[in-house]
Amino acid sequence: MVTLKGFSEQIAQISYNAVYEKYKLCKEENGAERAQFPPINYVFYYSIFNNGQVLSPECLIQEYFSMYHDMFISDEDSGSVRYNGQLYFTDAIKGRILRTYPSLVRDFHFFLMLVEERCFEQVIYSCKNDIQGKDIIIKHNKKEYEISLFVDTNRSNFFKIIKNCFRHKYKDSEIQVPLNLKVAKTCGDFFVYDESHISIVKNRILKE
Repeated sequence: MVTLKGFSEQIAQISYNAVYEKYKLCKEENGAERAQFPPINYVFYYSIFNNGQVLSPECLIQEYFSMYHDMFISDEDSGSVRYNGQLYFTDAIKGRILRTYPSLVRDFHFFLMLVEERCFEQVIYSCKNDIQGKDIIIKHNKKEYEISLFVDTNRSNFFKIIKNCFRHKYKDSEIQVPLNLKVAKTCGDFFVYDESHISIVKNRILKE
C-alpha cells in the first residue's frame, strides 16, 4: 500500500500539463466526451494497488487501450477506433482520459490523507463504488458517510447535478468537499486537497 508521502513524491515528478496540452482541444469529436467507454479508474488504480506505482499520463493511455484491447478495434488509416459499432477519433479518447487523470490523482491523494488521519474506523475506496458516484466511503460509529469530491467550477458543478439525478441518489450522509482551484494547494502539476478539507469531513463525522 502506497503512503501519502510516497504517493506525493511520485505525482510531484509527473509531467501532466505538457502532455495534456497536445490533446486538450480534442473534446467533442464524434461524441467521444459523452460515450460510455470502459472505466478509466480500473486501469489507474490497478497499477497503484498491485505495484505501488502511479502511471504517467502516457502510460495510462497505453495501458487503457491495452486492457480493453478486445473492445476497441483500431482503424489506423482514419486515426480512429471502433467501439460498440461507432467510430471515435483516438485523440479524442486520449483527451478524455487525460481530463480524468487529475481527478484520479486528486481523489486518491485525499483518500490517503483521510486514512493517515487515523481518526475514522474505516476509510474505503472502491473502483466499483467510484463508478456508481461514491468517491470515498467512511464508516464511523455505526454510520456510513459518502464523501463527494469535485472541483468548484461551472462545468464540474453541472456534472455533479447530473450525477446526483441520474447516477446516484445520495442519502443524508453525503459530505460534499468542493475544491476551489483558485486557491488550491498544488503538488507538481496537480491541484490537491489540504487540511482544511480534512476538517470539513472531521467536523461533520466526529461531532455526530
